[in-house]
Amino acid sequence: MASSALQFSRKTRYTQAREAQGNGERMIPATTTPTANLAPLTARGRYMSVYGLTWGLGFGMGPVIGGLLHDQVGPTAIWWGGARMALLAALGFLGLARRSPPASARGVLAGASLPLE
Repeated sequence: MASSALQFSRKTRYTQAREAQGNGERMIPATTTPTANLAPLTARGRYMSVYGLTWGLGFGMGPVIGGLLHDQVGPTAIWWGGARMALLAALGFLGLARRSPPASARGVLAGASLPLE
């Protein structure tokens, strides 16, 4: 009986972790659209390639930095560092939203990356 309760508990934590990961994946369109919309038409490919490069660097460097933080400082340092990065990202998005003209003023359909003809 106790082993089945432990197995259920682990499965629940796994399910919660997968749900959190899925929520993070839903952020990808929310970040690619502003990147494409802010880029000039002639440099959109360059902007998106730099965007993709930064994601790749994060996936590659994140486990290394997280492991170092865990070993050298402690496991809570990873969470506090993530909270700081999330706060910086939120402030950055707010700054972009204030500086960016409306999509219609840039000749772009709202929510789309195609210019209006």
